[in-house]
Amino acid sequence: MKDGDPKSLDEAARSAARDSVKSSFASSDNIALRDSLRKRVNIVIHEDRL
Repeated sequence: MKDGDPKSLDEAARSAARDSVKSSFASSDNIALRDSLRKRVNIVIHEDRL
């Protein structure tokens, strides 16, 4: 990452956020939350296709 480069800073922030989400979904405490979010996402996708 270069200092002062907004694109590389944005990419680093996205990467950190993605890693954070992956690690939180990997923990056993969040399996039920992940499953409920997955169902909600599926419902939204189906509604958009109608």
